[in-house]
Amino acid sequence: ALRTGKEELAAAAIDALVERGATVDYETAEHHTALIEAASLGLADSLAQLVAHGATPDYEATDGKTALMYASEAGQAEAIAALVAAGASANYENKDGQTAFLMAMVAGRSDAAAVL
Repeated sequence: ALRTGKEELAAAAIDALVERGATVDYETAEHHTALIEAASLGLADSLAQLVAHGATPDYEATDGKTALMYASEAGQAEAIAALVAAGASANYENKDGQTAFLMAMVAGRSDAAAVL
């Protein structure tokens, strides 16, 4: 895939942080991991890179959501496909019993739901 300047910068930043010992599944106070951020923004290449560096595809943040759920709510179809290819489960349920598919439909993202 052809990368944009932003994607190249993200790839370099991920590599640099991991080389310096960053924890890939680190969760911020906002309940986000690097994988969740990349999923929300639709950065499919970054998702694959993070998983290659050890990020957990089905990591559940303390708010009960996974990266797949965030990508689904944001309508990021390419990110959804990348996460499923990396092993994220479309059947995983959050604390309220909702799957990524249901979350996409509730958010009006039928295009994202179609990927699931």
